[in-house]
Amino acid sequence: MSITLLPKGLLQPRFIVLLAALFSTWASYAMTVVPGVSENRIRLGMTATYKGGVGEFAGLADAMRAYLASLSGKGGIGGKAVDLIITDDNMQAYRTKRIVNGMLKKKMILAVVGSIGGRTNSTTARILNEREVPHLFFSSWRGDLDSPEERPWSMTLIPHPQVAGAAIGRYLAARKAQQVAVLYPAGAHFAERSIAGLEEANSTLQLEKVPFGIAIEELDARTEELIRLKPDVVLNLTFGQQLRHSAARIAASLPAAPQVFGLDLWTAREVAATAAQVSGATFIVPSIVKNASSNDADTETFSAWLEGQSAELKARRGDPAVVYGYVTGQLVEHVLRQANENGFGRASLMRAAQALKGLRLPMLADGLSLETSATDHNPADRMVFRQLTAGTHGAGPDWSDIGVW
Repeated sequence: MSITLLPKGLLQPRFIVLLAALFSTWASYAMTVVPGVSENRIRLGMTATYKGGVGEFAGLADAMRAYLASLSGKGGIGGKAVDLIITDDNMQAYRTKRIVNGMLKKKMILAVVGSIGGRTNSTTARILNEREVPHLFFSSWRGDLDSPEERPWSMTLIPHPQVAGAAIGRYLAARKAQQVAVLYPAGAHFAERSIAGLEEANSTLQLEKVPFGIAIEELDARTEELIRLKPDVVLNLTFGQQLRHSAARIAASLPAAPQVFGLDLWTAREVAATAAQVSGATFIVPSIVKNASSNDADTETFSAWLEGQSAELKARRGDPAVVYGYVTGQLVEHVLRQANENGFGRASLMRAAQALKGLRLPMLADGLSLETSATDHNPADRMVFRQLTAGTHGAGPDWSDIGVW
């Protein structure tokens, strides 16, 4: 066995001090490196889908990316450009898992923001909370993803279904509705939580629950059953083709009974399409953002920003998904700036998201502000209600705000 001796000079105290200093510098650097953040760039991840029936929500993703690109063009956050890496998961959870794990393995991203979908966000929440990575301002109406106790690194933007249900309950109390029929998919968590919130906020209602299964024939039969009840108001918690199928039939048979739907992000297009087919009925959707056709300073600012974007995005000006994306982009900017002032990193970003106090953003609906804490991950606790009268629908102005609940 041979032994290699270090040159005598390397054992001198001066060299040992230098070696210690170099090690200390390296250790300090290793501790301050933040995944997804470089000297001139911040990278955020997002999953969305551009295909199928849910591809209409792509406007949210495109507006977010465009807003953050505009922010980067103005100097970004502390001189760092903000890149939003959007990957299409086709709303399939197994793809979401592969995408998110890949981003984390390559240390590509600081956080995941604005992602769209129910099962897909559930998958994302599980992965990111295990690794203590922020999962912020996502769009899902599942209602079981924003519990600070169970998922301290996840926070939605759109209201929890129980919050939305409570808002609907207050609205129905204000209009003195007595009998309300609820059409909803059996076993759907968002529907059950919405109904629970409604009942808590308005215990005097005579509530008739009309659940339906998967088959369209069952939806038809249950819709007919609801019509025979002749309620004062219909709460229609369907989405997509189910909404168009049931809402038109209900409107034709019960034109005097207003139909209240779920959050406008998911329902506004179907409601508008249904309104074009019937006459005289009233449709109402809750929202947390302004109508893009409003006439105020916020809308002027939004319109001016939109003029600088792609032709595809400009063509979707009246789409609530685009407005949600614009508002979400601003919210991401806000928490990034707050985190940058307090030692930039994943933990400081999460603390910033948990410290919203009466935050008002352009195109957030009038009368609303965002509040969060370490024990409250639901920023919006009230909603504005927007009404459309069937047979008068145009390019947006026919929607009218009827109050905040």
